[in-house]
Amino acid sequence: MIKQLLSAKFLTVKKQLILIAALWLFMQIVFLKQFGMVTTFEATKYLDQARLLLQEGHYESNNFIFYSTEILLIALCMKWSISLWFVVLLQCIANALSLYFFY
Repeated sequence: MIKQLLSAKFLTVKKQLILIAALWLFMQIVFLKQFGMVTTFEATKYLDQARLLLQEGHYESNNFIFYSTEILLIALCMKWSISLWFVVLLQCIANALSLYFFY
């Protein structure tokens, strides 16, 4: 039965993409509802570094250069008074695009 469901005859590429997209969206909603946006533990480092970058113009140490994308997005949201949900949305879009291109 499962073999038939996954066969190219039953599911065209378009249907497969729609199924994967629906499952991806479902999982994102479940995880967001279950865990919400977490701003503790590891996230506090990024928030602190974004504040430090805005106040002093540099990171605490050079190690944070590897996390610049995240820190710069957070700093941008802080500077322009945008909700951190914008960062979550951008991450979801990047995640969906990577799923699409990986598939």
